[in-house]
Amino acid sequence: MKSDFRDFYSPSGDRQARIMQEKDWIQVDFFYVKSGNPEFVRSVDCSDHSIWWAEDVAENWCLKVIRN
Repeated sequence: MKSDFRDFYSPSGDRQARIMQEKDWIQVDFFYVKSGNPEFVRSVDCSDHSIWWAEDVAENWCLKVIRN
């Protein structure tokens, strides 16, 4: 099965979040972006929630509501 994904970026470009989704699985990965290179921070399992909830998690990371 193919995994779909969407990327979100902070206004300053120093943070990135990637939502990955398959049939019964949703995950958001957090990255710091340094010199154009994303560095993985951690993942959040959103499988028990909706895709809209996962989008809020990604946006909160990019807007620095979630610190690390």
